[in-house]
Amino acid sequence: MEVYLITGVSGAGKSTVIYALEEMGFYIVENLPPQLVERMYESAKEDQKKYAHLALTVKIDDALAFVNFFRSKEDVTLKFIGLDCSRSVLHERFKLTRRLHPRQAMGLTLNQAIDVDKAIFDQIRSEVDFLVDTSKLQGSELRRYIYQVIDANRKNIMCVSFISFGFKKGVPQDVEVVFDTRNVPNPFWIPELKELSGLDQPVVDYVLNKPATKELLKHIIDYLDYFIAEAEKSGRNLLAVGIGCTGGRHRSVAIAEYLKHYYSKEYKTMSFHKDLQ
Repeated sequence: MEVYLITGVSGAGKSTVIYALEEMGFYIVENLPPQLVERMYESAKEDQKKYAHLALTVKIDDALAFVNFFRSKEDVTLKFIGLDCSRSVLHERFKLTRRLHPRQAMGLTLNQAIDVDKAIFDQIRSEVDFLVDTSKLQGSELRRYIYQVIDANRKNIMCVSFISFGFKKGVPQDVEVVFDTRNVPNPFWIPELKELSGLDQPVVDYVLNKPATKELLKHIIDYLDYFIAEAEKSGRNLLAVGIGCTGGRHRSVAIAEYLKHYYSKEYKTMSFHKDLQ
């Protein structure tokens, strides 16, 4: 039995993820109380054709109970997806949707409700198989990310995500290894390149042809070859690699795109540009 368990802070995108999994043929169960998981499991065993692929959304308060239950079952392959999001973006989402945070119904302010969610999520973060920071992801981008991750997981293919960012705006929460590209000459100071980005060919040519970039890429690739191989040996199939520069517009974007294409020959690869406006 294949089970994907989805949890996260309220407003981080659980509904978007569950819609994507539903489109992939999963049987969806939303907000199941932990007291009923044994009954659901027994029912699923009786009709394995119907319930062979399950996706459950659960409250973060109950997530560990579900994780422990499913990991104790030898006939269950569990993948635990955890969704996080920055406080500022959560505030904006609740403001735009005019929706109450579930904990506000318990008498908390929105700030207090988000703080409680964040504190609980931090306690379960280490149990998560796929950690996704949705702060910079639109709904369509999150859906595409889930499609690719699940597809790679089902085929037992390593999926490597390259995330560009600007150090002055903060390191993404969900990256596992970070590379600093600030030693590379900055196109920002070239008038004709300043308003372009690392997705534009003139910036790509400028960045990738610099001797400092070529030297840096040798070291990055040497380490990633080792890091990815070790991750595969341990049974993992998803890695998030952060590529940072000062503002997250030129160097990190160009190098993240280069690495995505470089490793696409052997792995399933994706790129996301956190701070590219």
